[in-house]
Amino acid sequence: MSVEMTRKEIDEFLSSQWIGVLSMKDDDGTYGIPIPYYYDGKTMNFAMLIGGKAIKAIMRNTDVCYTVFSTFEDPESSEKRCWKSVIAKGKMERVAKKEELIYLLDLMEEHFKKLIEDTKGDTDEAFAQYKKGLLSNPNESNLFKLHIKEISGRKFGM
Repeated sequence: MSVEMTRKEIDEFLSSQWIGVLSMKDDDGTYGIPIPYYYDGKTMNFAMLIGGKAIKAIMRNTDVCYTVFSTFEDPESSEKRCWKSVIAKGKMERVAKKEELIYLLDLMEEHFKKLIEDTKGDTDEAFAQYKKGLLSNPNESNLFKLHIKEISGRKFGM
């Protein structure tokens, strides 16, 4: 049987995960993409692909839904197969203020270094180049944040 998660459980779960599915509406209907995130306790933060379909959809309609889920087996549970999921709904905003970009980049640095390794494996240099590029043209930033208006979580088999 599934049960609702508490806000504390939701925050702990979101802080322990790193990827989910961002759903939005584009001209052809609904659209979803798997994308890593960083959760700061209030907003979910994303680095989007420049020129990608998702940024174009978000620029037309900022209302989105983001789902994070995890499945696992629990030999102690009568259900054996268990899951947790959190759904956050709200509005996306492009982060374009330099001060806010610096703050978010500092928070996200270790998290995103794992995702942007260059071919030589030099994540410090790769992230430094990424940061330099963002700060040189903040209005074209690929960092977005989800201002959460509604959030809920469920767990099953626990």
